[in-house]
Amino acid sequence: MDIKKYMQGLGLNARKAGREISRTESGKKNLALLKIAEAIENSHELLITENRKDLDAGKQNGLDAALLTDWL
Repeated sequence: MDIKKYMQGLGLNARKAGREISRTESGKKNLALLKIAEAIENSHELLITENRKDLDAGKQNGLDAALLTDWL
C-alpha cells in the first residue's frame, strides 16, 4: 500500500465531505449526530473490549507508552 497516496486520497475525500456537510441544513446535521451518539452508546461495551485488545496488542508490539493510555 502506498501510504502517501492513501493519505492524499483520504484528505481529498475529507475535504469533499466537509463541503457537502457545510451545505446541509442544521436540523439534518443534528439528527445525524444524535444517531451517531446513540450508536456509540449502544456499542459501548464492544468498543471498550476492542479498545483493550488494541492496547494489549500495542503493548506487545512495543508501542510508545504515551500512546497506551487506558482511560477507561
